[in-house]
Amino acid sequence: MTWVKEHMEIMDALCANDRERAAQRMRAHLENAYVSTMKLTAEAQKAAAARSKTKGRERSNASRRRERNDVSAESDIAG
Repeated sequence: MTWVKEHMEIMDALCANDRERAAQRMRAHLENAYVSTMKLTAEAQKAAAARSKTKGRERSNASRRRERNDVSAESDIAG
């Protein structure tokens, strides 16, 4: 909603032929968009790293379970 409001302010200034105000609003809009995008990107990267870490632990746990099952199966065969 914020970005829509900023776009409307830019268009209103252009319709009023106030190019200076339109330019100021555009600079502010681009700065706000950049900051918001950087925050969202950082949050997405953190979430991806957390998912990757969780998957790594899940793979390690699965490997250990397989190893235990293999050892158990071998002792059953030898037994």
